[in-house]
Amino acid sequence: MAEKERPQYAILSHTWGREEVTFLDMTERREKAERMEGYRKIKFCTEQAQADGLDYCWVDTCCIDKNSSSELSEAINSMYQWYKNAERCYAYLGDVDFDFEHHSPDSAFRKSKWFTRGWTLQELIAPRDLRFYGAHQKILGTKELMKLTIEEITGSPWIICLERMSGGQVLQPGCLGLQEEQQQGPRIARIA
Repeated sequence: MAEKERPQYAILSHTWGREEVTFLDMTERREKAERMEGYRKIKFCTEQAQADGLDYCWVDTCCIDKNSSSELSEAINSMYQWYKNAERCYAYLGDVDFDFEHHSPDSAFRKSKWFTRGWTLQELIAPRDLRFYGAHQKILGTKELMKLTIEEITGSPWIICLERMSGGQVLQPGCLGLQEEQQQGPRIARIA
């Protein structure tokens, strides 16, 4: 779909749990899907998107036909673009209640399973507007407002580079230099 034709949409970033709603559930077993545990996240995403003036949302669990290997492969290969092109990204942290103390070392936000996934880095970098929500569907904060806490959680100062990004570039010159100067925490080698 050409960029001019693509509608504005929200996207859901989340951890997979029990009873995730699939494409097949949504298209052929909708009544069953609405009773599944994973439907709560989908409903949240659609309601929040509507509240934010967006008519569409994209959720990986139910927007990809996993029975089609070609569709699944294409979706995985273009996942970064889905997040980058979204008007807004909602990171749903189902293991976090409303957390006023996200900067505290013992906060549920810092311990969230969301930060342990392989997809977390691209889902932090790609969206222009990333907002974190807890299990009770209340906003915890934004990527911009929580950037120092996120840097501490990930152990990487690469998030600082996001302020200097433009035109879809992932890293600006010097950002990896910041990482190389850091003596502790995980290392980021290269993002292609």
